[in-house]
Order: sequence, then C-alpha cells, then structure tokens
Amino acid sequence: MALIRLPIAAFDAVVAIDNFYFVVDLNGILARLALALRPGGQMAVTWSSWAAASVDRASLAPARNRLGQALQRRGLSYRTLDFTSQEAADWRRKLEVLRSMEPDFASEGNLFLYRKRLIEAESHQEYVAAGIVSRYLYLVRLPA
Repeated sequence: MALIRLPIAAFDAVVAIDNFYFVVDLNGILARLALALRPGGQMAVTWSSWAAASVDRASLAPARNRLGQALQRRGLSYRTLDFTSQEAADWRRKLEVLRSMEPDFASEGNLFLYRKRLIEAESHQEYVAAGIVSRYLYLVRLPA
C-alpha cells in the first residue's frame, strides 16, 4: 500500500477526525503530514482508545496509546484536550435517540440495522462504566 503523496511545506494545517485508526503505518503518515506542513504548521487529530478490562487503564493516557507513542517517536510535540466525558455523553444521547427510533427502523424493514447500532451503543455504555475508554484531541504544532 502506497503512502499518500503531498507537496512539501504546502499546508498550514491538517485535520484528521477519527481516521488514523485505519492507517497501517502510523509513523509513516505522521512523517508525511509533518513534511507537508509549513514551519509553525499545525495538526489536529482526534483519537479514541479502548482497553480490555484486564489491561492497565494507564494505557489509555494520551502518551501511552498508539497515536501518542507514534507522535513521540516522530519527535512531534503535542498537547491534548480530553473529550472522554463529552464522548460518553454523545453515546448516551445516541442510545436514547436510537431507542426512540425503533418503530421507524421496523417500518422501513431495517430492524437488522437497528439491532446492530443498538449493540454498538449499549456496548459503549459498558466501556464508559468500566472506565476503559478515552478520547483526546491531539494538537501538534511544528517549530516556526
């Protein structure tokens, strides 16, 4: 799989919302994006992490998850904003709205889709209750 080709020092900012999970070579894409940024350029990246209940919850910390470690390996300094509680509230609201829409899914013949989304939303409630999920916004600024 080829990495994306971007012009060097061509952008002031990069925004990546919930898509770095799918990148096989996270170090490579971070290197390419950093090269594509002008001096003083910025990256904003959202990242959610889940841990098995038996795993040390410290692995959810911004510096210990996959993205934080990759940024550190690349020598990219960052600060984070914690959006864990906002994500939990968002998933609670999703579950509430989803449950209210069951008749609509049924009338469309889409109960299979409703059940799939219901399992997802209910599972997320369990992760939050167990304290095994986190969400951060990483703000990276290159030196000027």
